[in-house]
Amino acid sequence: MVIKKKYKFYASHRNQLLCGKCSSWHGHRYGITIAIIPEKSTAGITMLFADIDAIADKVIEEYDHACLIDKNDPYLEQMTSMVDGDQLPMKYKVFGKPTSVENLAGKLFHELFIAGLPMNEIEVQETDSSVVIYTALDYEGELK
Repeated sequence: MVIKKKYKFYASHRNQLLCGKCSSWHGHRYGITIAIIPEKSTAGITMLFADIDAIADKVIEEYDHACLIDKNDPYLEQMTSMVDGDQLPMKYKVFGKPTSVENLAGKLFHELFIAGLPMNEIEVQETDSSVVIYTALDYEGELK
């Protein structure tokens, strides 16, 4: 059995390694569909949708209305130099690599899995016609 749950969030990013429009700051309304394989109890009950939300909402909240940025992006230094005290004037999420939708899918999968969801796959929709599917097999491959 597979249970799917959908979420959305808004975020800005840029891909500094690319040429053209994607190297400029821009935003997306990301659509997320998580698929989990829950354990079924003897009564035939799996995870409640509210239990999934309790975990997923905490992870996704970190991304919502945030600036997604690669740790190697020169703008990160400029952003952190705008610090007033210890607080940045904007919400941001630092990636260990470029902020492509593929890397976003992998990062979200990892964070949701670590948070306790028995993940099977995640679909991340960047535009109306563009979706990346990241699976448990992809995750296992990256751990090697």
